[in-house]
This record gives sequence, C-alpha cells and structure tokens, in this order.
Amino acid sequence: MRRREVKASTFLAFSLLLSACSSPSPLAALTDGPCTDDQKVLTQTHISAQINAIAQEDFVTAYSFAAPSFRASIDLEQFELIIRAQYRVLISNQGFSFDECRIEDAQIRQQVSVTGVLQDAKLSYTLEVDELKLGVIAASIIDAEANINT
Repeated sequence: MRRREVKASTFLAFSLLLSACSSPSPLAALTDGPCTDDQKVLTQTHISAQINAIAQEDFVTAYSFAAPSFRASIDLEQFELIIRAQYRVLISNQGFSFDECRIEDAQIRQQVSVTGVLQDAKLSYTLEVDELKLGVIAASIIDAEANINT
C-alpha cells in the first residue's frame, strides 16, 4: 500500500513539473498596459534582489541584475560610483514597497517607494526582457522627501 502512495505522489509531482514547464513565461509576450500578477511577482523579485544587494554593498551581485545592454555601456566600477553618488537612499534603505507596474514599448516600468534614513524616495525602474530574463536598464528618482525627526 505504501508503494502505491509513493508512486501516486511521484506521478503528481512529475505532472505538476511538466505543466509548469509547458506554461509560457509571463515575460514571453509583453502587452502595453498594467503588468499581470505573474509579471509583477517576477519584476518585484528581481528589483528586490538588486536593492538588497545594494543595501549590503555587494555591488557585484547588484550589477548582475542589470540588463546586458546596460552592462555593455556601464562597467562595474562605474555602476558602484553611480550608486554611491546618486542612489545612497538604496544603500541606507529602511525598507521599500512596490507601486504601479506597467508595460510600455516592450519594457516593464515599476515604481518603487524607498524609505531611507535621511530621505524617502520614489524611483521608477525600467527593465527589459532578454531571452526571457529580466534586466534593469534604468532607475530614476522621480520624487524625494527629507525625513525630519522632530
């Protein structure tokens, strides 16, 4: 009896694995408009990993989340200098949350609200898909507020 349960469990797991493999990637077809739930999850996971690496000052890992087109024009040393000079809020972040996610012109645009030690910021990330993999091509600060403790 036990052997039959193991076979049934193995068959079920294998079937689920095959169905997951046969499902098209949420990144396969990007249609202008709001991101789907699956696209949001992938995008937010990707950006979270990069921000967490930046917060740990692990610039090698953070750089690995950049798109190949970005890495072709900005090397690791330049990337670190840019982050340290213009995006300190990411290094010292106290947390972040995700706002609007949209697809425009085959690129994903995700807004991120970052809570910093000295200031909060809203960033707009632009990501591209290359061989069904996400890569950050830009992050722009679109709003920043000072945190004043009174």
